[in-house]
Amino acid sequence: MYKVTRLLCIVLLLVSATMSGCANRAALRTVLRPAPYDAPFAFNGRVSIKRGLETSSANLRWVHNPEEDEDEILIFEPLGQTIARIHRDVQGATLEAQGRFYVSQDVESLTQQVLGWTLPLSC
Repeated sequence: MYKVTRLLCIVLLLVSATMSGCANRAALRTVLRPAPYDAPFAFNGRVSIKRGLETSSANLRWVHNPEEDEDEILIFEPLGQTIARIHRDVQGATLEAQGRFYVSQDVESLTQQVLGWTLPLSC
């Protein structure tokens, strides 16, 4: 639970920093109100992967539901095709890619095993 809360704070900080470049001071005051403890969120972002000299990127959509203690993460190619769907809850993590399902206790080891790179969701 502590890891998810810490990650939520990082996400909120990144969103606030991004929005502050475009906002005026009056609008910024409303954005910086603290979120409730472990609030639900949906986040669209991008990850960059570098393995040796090879680099690539992917888009992701992360939906966090603290009431059910679960996360849903979709990873897309830059043109929108789904690479993987990850579901994490108290029982562990599952990853679906190319019609196959994989199971692990955490998202990091699961993405490393299946995709060849680690998606660092734990803090």
